[in-house]
Amino acid sequence: LAKSIGTLLKQDFQQMCLQRVAKAHMDKTRFILILNDECHKFIVSGGQQGGDEYFMSLSRESRVCNFMATQSDSWVVSTIGRDAANVYLQSFGSRIWLQNTDPDTNRRAAELCGSAKSLKRTSHEKGVGVRGFLGKEGMTVTTETTYKKEEKFPPEKFVFLGQKEGIIFNKGDNCIKRHIKYF
Repeated sequence: LAKSIGTLLKQDFQQMCLQRVAKAHMDKTRFILILNDECHKFIVSGGQQGGDEYFMSLSRESRVCNFMATQSDSWVVSTIGRDAANVYLQSFGSRIWLQNTDPDTNRRAAELCGSAKSLKRTSHEKGVGVRGFLGKEGMTVTTETTYKKEEKFPPEKFVFLGQKEGIIFNKGDNCIKRHIKYF
């Protein structure tokens, strides 16, 4: 009963937020925050026709900030299935990960954060060109350096985050590790 009432209240709130654009008497300049702790318990998945993903794609115009909190991606997958969870999770332009032991969540987080060039050289070669000895152009030296790409934050990094540490992802930016202040 609590899950049904919570889900209905959330959907009613979402519907009201989307009407802000059309209704002249509503103040459209203020931001609205929807904070949904343990969001996997209240997910309504509907894809392009409805559901949370649809609301999140339209909510920017209504100046709604969606703040959804869950322990791991696996909770979302267990609630609505893998395909629907992929659509739901891609709706978030920003994500914050705290210490997490779920391997699927950590793998996905590492993939989102991408890779970075390592500063370690994997090979370094020098050569002398033959033209340098025979021609007037002088000696030619070629240098080839290749860099190894590594995951910026490998999956195991998320397991060993300290207290009040988190890794933040924002679509279009790099992931960064920060100390997070919370109450």
